[in-house]
Amino acid sequence: GEMHSLRLVNQSGNPTTLGSIHVVGRPTIVSFWASWCVPCRAETRVLVALRAQHPASELSIIAINIDPDAPKLKQDAFLSETGGRALAQLGGQPETYRALTGRSVIALPTTGFFDRNGRSIVTITSYAPETGEHAVKAALERILSSATPNPA
Repeated sequence: GEMHSLRLVNQSGNPTTLGSIHVVGRPTIVSFWASWCVPCRAETRVLVALRAQHPASELSIIAINIDPDAPKLKQDAFLSETGGRALAQLGGQPETYRALTGRSVIALPTTGFFDRNGRSIVTITSYAPETGEHAVKAALERILSSATPNPA
């Protein structure tokens, strides 16, 4: 669908699409961030911890930086402080955010949780220090539990 043909940039700066790194049949988290977004830092740390707990074969975690024109120093600092390089990092644009979320106003972090059929199950559009981690883990449980095929 449209989600798969969105134009993005990989870590080497070459054009790519979400479809080229998204694995069909695997629950997926897509998180939007920018280096100036303070709550994005806390959320990215949680996603990095989840990355360590779940093998890539059972969960994809894709992070999309929607302000790739920010100073490289700031982007690098964000990734170093959060451990964000453990996630599949892509560069996007504000248009990428609007196309994927259907929202005209950008709120960061926005994180989408998709089941193994690529259906959007939960979208979280903020990250509060007190409740954020719980919300992310609850959403993750929902997409992981949808990942076990029901016995016929």
